Order: sequence, then C-alpha cells, then structure tokens
Amino acid sequence: MRTAPSGCRLFSRKAISILGGAASIRFHRPPAGIGLSPVAQPHVKSARMLVSVLDVFRAMPDAAGERLKNDGDNRAYLMYVPGEIYAVYFPNGGEAGLELNDAPGTFSVRWLDAAAGAWRDAGRAARAGL
Repeated sequence: MRTAPSGCRLFSRKAISILGGAASIRFHRPPAGIGLSPVAQPHVKSARMLVSVLDVFRAMPDAAGERLKNDGDNRAYLMYVPGEIYAVYFPNGGEAGLELNDAPGTFSVRWLDAAAGAWRDAGRAARAGL
C-alpha cells in the first residue's frame, strides 16, 4: 500500500508548480494523497495568498536561472513581474542573491510560512548601488 507524502514535501511540489507556471494544482484524495485534510488546508491557503499578490498571468519564471545569484547548492525557484514583484522559493531553505538591475527603488521582503498560512516580515531589499 502506498502512503501519502508529508504535507511539507507535497507543498514543495505545489509551490514549484505555481512558480513554474502550471495551470492548476491539487492534492489527491486519500489514500493516495491528503485531500483537503487539516494538514493540506494551510498549504492551500498559502498558495492562494501567494497568487493574490503575484499576478501569475503577467509573471514569468526564471527558467534560464539568470536572476538568482550565488544560490550554491541551494536550489531556488523564481517567478517575477520585472520591477514589481519577485517570488523566490527555496524547497530546502537557503539564500541567494537576486538580480534587481531593472527594478527602481526598494522592495519589502517577506516570506510565506506555508505551514502556518501567514506572511512574515523580513526587511527591505534594494538594487545594488542604491
């Protein structure tokens, strides 16, 4: 019998799909998945929170990996609307630089705590030289 992967691993796949431009995502029903269980609900909420601020119809994925710098062994995914919003996802945590040469001014930085379904403030960022 197959068991369902953990909620974290499942959300990782969903986040990568969203940032990669997938048309739809879902959790499979039990026993193959977690459905709309209490584990899945904050992750669904987090995905909705992300797409409420990131216009996925205007955004583009950084498929060529030109915008993320110095991510080393950390695999990171980026979807962005140039000069407006940049969403970076680290499946295993980590850090990376972000090329903002076409972005005027400064940006608020926050991270989405998918397990809690909440935004967390993380400071500000600006293009190098500002």
